[in-house]
Amino acid sequence: MFFKNIWDIVISDNYMSVIREPKIAVKELEDQIEKLTYSGESKPKDFKVEHTKFPPFIQVFYYLFFASLKIPSENDFIESYINSFGKIENNHFIFKGEVFDLGGLKNRILRTYPSLIRDLHFVYLLIESAKFDKVTYSMRTDYMDGLDIKISYLNVDYFISLFINTSRAQFYKREKENRHDYAGIKQVEFSVDRFSLKKCGKILLLTESHIDSLVLTLKTL
Repeated sequence: MFFKNIWDIVISDNYMSVIREPKIAVKELEDQIEKLTYSGESKPKDFKVEHTKFPPFIQVFYYLFFASLKIPSENDFIESYINSFGKIENNHFIFKGEVFDLGGLKNRILRTYPSLIRDLHFVYLLIESAKFDKVTYSMRTDYMDGLDIKISYLNVDYFISLFINTSRAQFYKREKENRHDYAGIKQVEFSVDRFSLKKCGKILLLTESHIDSLVLTLKTL
């Protein structure tokens, strides 16, 4: 048994990767989620913060989860991000020599928090359903290529683009499509209504019924 369930450390050419046992049950994830606090609702936006391209929030979120197989609290998420990419001076965030409103940055990070949790939970929900040949999530592919979760169903690969059926989510989905070329990729736009989600603590999550709906969609393709 390797330290902290690490399966392997691979050094190849110009990269090093660490592979660890990802085993965690959906029920265990939901138990974690139910205990989380969330204070990001109806927070104001800061114009400068909203229009600055910061390093990806997703990277810190998944690094923290990878390290412990525990979903980070909102405070740990924010603190780790700030410590990783900048510093605080006089209640402002300093990034690459520029000064940003700290509250505005925290509010922007918090707006991503529920969707990151929901996507992570959905990955494990897909895996645990055992209805797919393979389920793969790549943080880099998600961020760099705009492709969410990859599944194999009846030996055919699909990328599942999950989003909540709101005008805001649809806008950002169209923006993503304008930035990326999806030619030759089997992409399934999996839109779910907000009222169909279940509330787990403060976070809305997908359920087994959404998995069934996805399978029905795949059968029509």
